[in-house]
Order: sequence, then C-alpha cells, then structure tokens
Amino acid sequence: MWSELTTLNGATLNNHAEKLLLALQYPLPSVVTGQAVLGKGLRGYEVKALLDDTCSGSATHLQGALDGFFRLMISLHGIFK
Repeated sequence: MWSELTTLNGATLNNHAEKLLLALQYPLPSVVTGQAVLGKGLRGYEVKALLDDTCSGSATHLQGALDGFFRLMISLHGIFK
C-alpha cells in the first residue's frame, strides 16, 4: 500500500515530528515490517506498507490491512491539517 503526502515538506515534518512518530509506530495487521514507513520519494514524502503473503489468499487479512492503513492516513491527515 502506498500514499503520497504531497503537501508535506521538511518544515511541516519537523514541526509535527513527535505526533508523526507516535502515529507511525502503531502496528498494522498483515504488513511485513509491522508498521508503515515514511520516506521521501521522487515527488515528495510518501507512506508505504508492504503487505505480507497472507493478504493474497485471504480477503479478511487484506481488509484488515487496508482498514489499518486507512486509519493511519486519516490520523496523519489530522496531524498535518
């Protein structure tokens, strides 16, 4: 799963670093690393989460991962709004 954070810049990141770190440390179900990853891509910052193999064979696992990622993105939106 992947989402661009096109409005995020270095200054905003620094201003909200504590809240951002708290939001990103919560585990996401069916994600290989356990958590989403924030990084800087070619077009700005992005959040990624690599789904584990259980998602390819289980709609329940996939739905749990999607729901967790969606909740994380809603949380990040609230932080940067």
